[in-house]
Amino acid sequence: MQRDVAAAFHRLATLIDGMREGDLARPLPTPWGTQIPALEMLWFVNSITGYWQGQLNYIQTAYGDTDPNTPPGWGQE
Repeated sequence: MQRDVAAAFHRLATLIDGMREGDLARPLPTPWGTQIPALEMLWFVNSITGYWQGQLNYIQTAYGDTDPNTPPGWGQE
């Protein structure tokens, strides 16, 4: 599973590296029926991923997990 996730992120990074400024400005449809530039959609995807990772960490600690994949020093910046 970890290898699959790493491969998916590698493919995403490769795709983003290959995008030009015009690609980033291209409007994309959203699930709520509007359109936003591809650059905004990339930020949206990043925010959602970070949010859910945080929620998973909270759930893991609530059930007693002492190592919920939280980076050292997280939240102490």
